[in-house]
Amino acid sequence: MEIVGDKFAESEYFISDLLFVGKVLRAITEKIKPRLAGKGEAKLLGKVIIETVAKDIHYIGPKMVGFKHEAKGFEVYDLGVDAHQRNS
Repeated sequence: MEIVGDKFAESEYFISDLLFVGKVLRAITEKIKPRLAGKGEAKLLGKVIIETVAKDIHYIGPKMVGFKHEAKGFEVYDLGVDAHQRNS
């Protein structure tokens, strides 16, 4: 993911590349989670809540943050897009 992020910053990759890699990483995470939990070696470091605020279309960042936290041992709760509506 870091390589893809660097290539995106250098305008070699596009948003579609980021989305594709994000989906691949999510699928990998879902496959390895049961194996990590089954061995009893994975220690829960804490819980993290992520969301994308109302009318913000930039959900890629929170997805990457969630993935990185899961990989480090945090339980991630993703509230999704438009999860928080400001009262004005």
